[in-house]
Amino acid sequence: MWKKAFTFLPDLAKAVTKMTALKGVGPAAASAVPAAYAPEVAVFMSDERPFKFGVIVVIGDRGHQMELFRSSDVCTWKQCLSSHQSVIESLSKPNLVSLDAFYRTHFPRTLHERDPKPFITRSELTQLMQWKLTRGKWRPQLLGFVSSLDETHVDSASKKAFASLPDFAKAVTELTALKGVGPTTASAIFAAYAPEVSPFMSDECVLIFKPNLSFHAKGIYKPNKISKEEWTAFPTPNPTPTTTTITTNNNNINNGPKAAEISPRTSSERCQRSGITGCITVCLHEASRPDATEGDSAEIAMISKVKEGQTVGSIEGDTNSKLDGEDNADLRRDRDLVGMDIHMERLVEWLSQEQPRRTIISILGEGGLGKTALASKVFEEEKKARRFENYAWVSVTQSYHGADDLLRRIIHQFFEEENETLLYDISDVERWVLDNNLREFLHRKRFLLVLDDVWHGEVWTDIRLSFPNINNRSRIIVTTRHREVVSFLSNCGGGWYDLTPLDEQAASTLFHRQLVFGGGCIGGAELEGQADIIAKICRGSPLAIILMGRQFALRERTTSEWEDVVTRLDYIYDILNFSFRDLPNHLRICLLYCSAFPEAYAIKRTRLIRPWTAEGFIQERGEANPEEVAGSYLNELIFRGMLQVAKTNEFGRAREVLVPNMVRELALSMSEVENLLKVYNGDRETIVDPSDQARQIAIHWIRDDGQMHARAPQFRSLFDFTTTGWPSVLQKMKPSFRSLRVLDLKGSYIKSVPDEVLNDLYNLRYLSLRSTSVRELPRSLGRLQNLQTLDLRNSNVHALPREVLKLLKLRHLLGWDLHLQSNPDEPWCLKDIQTLKTIASNAEVVREVGNLTQLRSFWITWVRPADEAALCASIAKMTRLTNLVIVTCVEGGRCRRCIWKDPPPLLQKLGLMGRLDRLGWLILLANLKELHLTKSRMSEDPIPFLGRARQNLAYLELDEAYNAQLMRFDAYVFPTLKKLCLWNLERLEEIVIEVGAMASLVEFDLRRCGELKAVPVGMEWLANLRELYLEAMPDKLVERLRGGEGSQEDNRVGHIQLIRHWDYMRGRPLECISYKPHST
Repeated sequence: MWKKAFTFLPDLAKAVTKMTALKGVGPAAASAVPAAYAPEVAVFMSDERPFKFGVIVVIGDRGHQMELFRSSDVCTWKQCLSSHQSVIESLSKPNLVSLDAFYRTHFPRTLHERDPKPFITRSELTQLMQWKLTRGKWRPQLLGFVSSLDETHVDSASKKAFASLPDFAKAVTELTALKGVGPTTASAIFAAYAPEVSPFMSDECVLIFKPNLSFHAKGIYKPNKISKEEWTAFPTPNPTPTTTTITTNNNNINNGPKAAEISPRTSSERCQRSGITGCITVCLHEASRPDATEGDSAEIAMISKVKEGQTVGSIEGDTNSKLDGEDNADLRRDRDLVGMDIHMERLVEWLSQEQPRRTIISILGEGGLGKTALASKVFEEEKKARRFENYAWVSVTQSYHGADDLLRRIIHQFFEEENETLLYDISDVERWVLDNNLREFLHRKRFLLVLDDVWHGEVWTDIRLSFPNINNRSRIIVTTRHREVVSFLSNCGGGWYDLTPLDEQAASTLFHRQLVFGGGCIGGAELEGQADIIAKICRGSPLAIILMGRQFALRERTTSEWEDVVTRLDYIYDILNFSFRDLPNHLRICLLYCSAFPEAYAIKRTRLIRPWTAEGFIQERGEANPEEVAGSYLNELIFRGMLQVAKTNEFGRAREVLVPNMVRELALSMSEVENLLKVYNGDRETIVDPSDQARQIAIHWIRDDGQMHARAPQFRSLFDFTTTGWPSVLQKMKPSFRSLRVLDLKGSYIKSVPDEVLNDLYNLRYLSLRSTSVRELPRSLGRLQNLQTLDLRNSNVHALPREVLKLLKLRHLLGWDLHLQSNPDEPWCLKDIQTLKTIASNAEVVREVGNLTQLRSFWITWVRPADEAALCASIAKMTRLTNLVIVTCVEGGRCRRCIWKDPPPLLQKLGLMGRLDRLGWLILLANLKELHLTKSRMSEDPIPFLGRARQNLAYLELDEAYNAQLMRFDAYVFPTLKKLCLWNLERLEEIVIEVGAMASLVEFDLRRCGELKAVPVGMEWLANLRELYLEAMPDKLVERLRGGEGSQEDNRVGHIQLIRHWDYMRGRPLECISYKPHST
């Protein structure tokens, strides 16, 4: 088909018509192929976006376009180009006309006036970036990057870049050293100065994403096999991207260098200098030889992906904008739930039975079959439906420590689920107290309890008397790998469910999904056959299929490559080993580190990223900071299936992750064999035995502190996951602390940190006292000169010793309402600090924080009106700030002076608590994604202004922020908003939503709006809305929502999956008003 298409050239219309006969190949993808082969007669029609900004818009239908492309009449092209200005004006984009005039007229003239040593300034670079983003895809983070660059750095880099011309590749390399400047922006700068040698490369011409590198490599490898005689037998194509026809200034029509002026190069050089576009060109010329085969479907698919803009990587700021990104990994867990529908239906049916007595059902299956995933999905669905009053999920695991420990965890789960607080600490209470607590809490309540990964049937015998059996249809789900457990529970009156492997069709579907997850496709009948073989090798195990699919998504799509792997695998244990060995070294050590956490433990993102950084696992990558690189490591482990996402934030980024049980078992065994980790479960005489040589110690359970050994080895990390009291542990382990880098005591029952212990922790880089009972920090903390992270959140520490200010390498200081005694004569030495939250304000704090120019996250409380102007001046200096929260000092205090002339350019999250007069300065925050306004008490509706100014907002919370009766969402406001929270708007009576407003909204949260009696008008237009949550709302509104099918409110909310209401102020339980289960 491709050979026949090439025979029609130079008739591009016929060639494109022939190529589009292939399934999935459209005119744009088809035009890319002849454009790479013969750009003198063919133009790459990249997509609708480039055409908007050029003469193509006004040409007419495709026939007229083809006629123009075939034309060599300069007058015809000039006539089309003359309409460029009217096309730009017709787009009605803010400032585009003036920005385009700057780029096409003023900018080239300014550069030539600086000859013979041209350069650009930061303001010019910022203006050019605004032009580029306005005319194409809006990526505000890039604008923030370039606006925060140092002026001298821009001057130096641009002078070197211009001096490198006419070596275009070298010039681009020099200029892209600037943060936020990618090949596209660099090429636009050079095209303005020297269009005869510098083409403007649009994003569609470059493809940078790991799964596609094999195609790039093939493009370099294949041409090297062509002899010089064969190569010179073909005409040399013009490699200049044809999009330069549209982007030239009004003095030149640039079609690139003539063929005769192009110096001869080897095929490899051509590929390396021209990137992906050059590789396509070279491969096409190889394909045009008489012995060439039909077009490779992988290349076709790759070109189609370029055309469709499906690449995950971004050209601009590649080492910065995507490292910690929310877009690197698809975090939807439902993607991996294939073939589970029938199992879910049976479990839900069992849970809904009218059988009054408390019953148990066991889910039996081998490791990796998806028992936990199935139970978790059903558990979450039931929590939404609220068919039970109380819910608890507890992982039992092989290291079962007796009924007392298990009951404590169950009690904590029940209380957390109900947002209730235990009146006293239960860590040391006796068994009968635990029993009474549980019986009293569950009295006359219907509950659902999940006991995950049970290894011994006696577990239920140990705890069953604590759960009342009062014939209220309570249910208990048990997951287990052991048939003996099922038999034991069946004898106790329970049922069981045998989870079978996926059938061939479901296995194949799941495997293919993982390939698509990696941005790929199968590519050929032979590989389809290999895919089926791989699915069979996995024997229906979802975990094995996911791991294999993710690995093959990163591999070259060739039969030999796949066969080589398939022949070495047998079942899931081989697959696990293969997946682990296939990890790069830096990812392997990070995964082994995760095995220190208990089984089924939800690990917070920062609890991995910061210790990884402290341990020195993170490799340098461009200008990205270590935490950003560590975030990319975490995303890659998720992508490869070695970690699973447990919870995401509003932007889709992983907030908590889990290590799959079988992956953890493998990692744990390898860690112990290589003396990297030792886990203690209280089953030995001593903890941290002198004979142990492990670098990392994890304590999951101890009977008493007598198990601690005074002469322990020198280890580098200590994680304590115990909750029982062992106050002398730090004293006993002191001799082992000299090499310690990470000390994580989150949740430990300690009340103080002995001063003499910190004396030996010179190498400590990470210290977490989060959720402990520690009240005071010793002054010896100042000796920890290598400390990078100090986490005091949810502890009783509120007074900071001034010695903290001497920690030169401190990067993250976290706590709640931390107070620092003022001493104006003592300077702060926190030059590297990136996170400071939450610190109480005083005159010294407000003044000194202006010198902390590396801050990314800054929360401050108790801000006095007298300090607001100085605080705003200090914040304006924080050019790297992305997260800011300001809480005013007194009721009625105003933030009215927060009218920044130069707000932090990268700010993404902003929270303000206090009165606001106006919001005009918000329009300057181009990157803002999350906004919290509390007690603002504005008299005018803020939505019209916010809607016009904030096109990137994903989360908006207005808490006591508006003091009027009507709130209106005009058409097309907040196009990217995912969650909207309206709280404590006491006078609000009506909400009106126009067609097109909040098109992406998923969650709507209404709380304590006492005068709102009706469902918001226009809610039916919110097509993507999935959840409506109400709290302490008027009875009239709730009753209308209960009106049922066919009511007026049902017409407005009938499309919403979940509607819930919780009137805690009247002691009413959380109620599910409507629930429509989402099919997997």
